[in-house]
Amino acid sequence: MRLSNRLIIFLLPIFISANFIDNLSCKQIIEKYTYIEVPKNAVDNSQNEIVKMELIHDATNTICTSVETKNNGKEIIKIGMHRGGNFVSASSENIDSNGKLLKKEEIWRDNQNVFVSRKGKIKKIKMPADIPLDVDASLLINMRMFPFEKKGIVLKVFMVDFSGSSIFLEIRNAGEENIIVPGGGFLCYKMEAIINLYIFHPKITFWITKNKPHFLVKHMGKKGPFTKSYTTSLVSIGK
Repeated sequence: MRLSNRLIIFLLPIFISANFIDNLSCKQIIEKYTYIEVPKNAVDNSQNEIVKMELIHDATNTICTSVETKNNGKEIIKIGMHRGGNFVSASSENIDSNGKLLKKEEIWRDNQNVFVSRKGKIKKIKMPADIPLDVDASLLINMRMFPFEKKGIVLKVFMVDFSGSSIFLEIRNAGEENIIVPGGGFLCYKMEAIINLYIFHPKITFWITKNKPHFLVKHMGKKGPFTKSYTTSLVSIGK
């Protein structure tokens, strides 16, 4: 899921079900979701975008691949993380309708810095101490580990975008809501992310299932700090 402007060896594939397996041992868990993104104030369906997301978990790593289909092509984002939630690396490829690669951007990290490669240049960004790093949809994966049952908890997150921009987010649980989308009805945690800019503090809202694995059902707000606002809705699971 594109939140900003938004690797695989199959051992024993198992498609996700309501009974999510916490102890993976040597198995793989595969989650597949399809979403529709509708930009705010869209005049017709031609501006809608379809996003297919696949998550592959094994005993040590999680790989997230999202393919966002647009009228003029598609964007493929791949994110690698450790199972504990630590971001490792990410790539974004923009491909036109004829299959030609238009641009590729990459993000990776060491213990102290984040590196963004784009347009033939590499930008180094100092990571703040003791604040989790997220890139694009890794935020959704780490949101699954939020201490939902504890009241008043606010988590600060440092996010880096493929453009090389960085921001701080504050995330809190704003309660529970029943949400109906094309993919069905779900009891969800309403998660609010406040973007800490100098003057403005826009809010992004995510509804994730109360039941594990806490997958995204709906999103309202910007896909990144400098993008227009969208409403994202779950269309199907396992496809």
